[in-house]
Amino acid sequence: MSNKVFKRVAATLLAVLLLFYVGLQIYNSNHSSIQTETATYMTASDTIETTGYIVRNETYLTSDAGGVLNYVLEDGESVQAETSVQIAGVDDVRFEMSFVEEGLQLQLTYSCPAGSDEEVPLASYYDVSDSGFTIHYVGNETQSEGDMIYGTVTYLMNDSAVAAGEHSFTLSFQFPKLGKSYEYDVRYVKRADGTRQEVSADE
Repeated sequence: MSNKVFKRVAATLLAVLLLFYVGLQIYNSNHSSIQTETATYMTASDTIETTGYIVRNETYLTSDAGGVLNYVLEDGESVQAETSVQIAGVDDVRFEMSFVEEGLQLQLTYSCPAGSDEEVPLASYYDVSDSGFTIHYVGNETQSEGDMIYGTVTYLMNDSAVAAGEHSFTLSFQFPKLGKSYEYDVRYVKRADGTRQEVSADE
């Protein structure tokens, strides 16, 4: 008799344990121990207003020389060391003309501050009275004196193919980097024997 009671008790406990296990699995499948929340995608930002100081490591350059400064860089443009950032303008520009065997020797003398970007002026001519003229670059000489550089550029206006008579033209010396030009009116007489004589503007 006791054996049957034991079996019934054991079967009952087993059934209870089985029901508990099944119930626990059902509960766990419908409930999670990790808490979750519904999230929305968005961008957040925050600003702070404050004051500060900017320290610039620069050297202020000065010069006692005169002239006009023409900058070759735009505002805010970065440069490397040994880069030219400005071209000093030329001063004391003078034109001289003399006669040589081949034609007319044309000289332009000028000065500029030492250390400036040197530029050889380009010569051209227009309103010429004879198409036989040709112009040739001879050379450019510079000399430093104190804080200034003095230069002389020489051109040859060859008139070997030009007929005898009075001739005229306008001579232009251009400094491309400076964007400046200097013009001079030239009038002279070429004689049949090859000699030449300048004609003044009043004649």
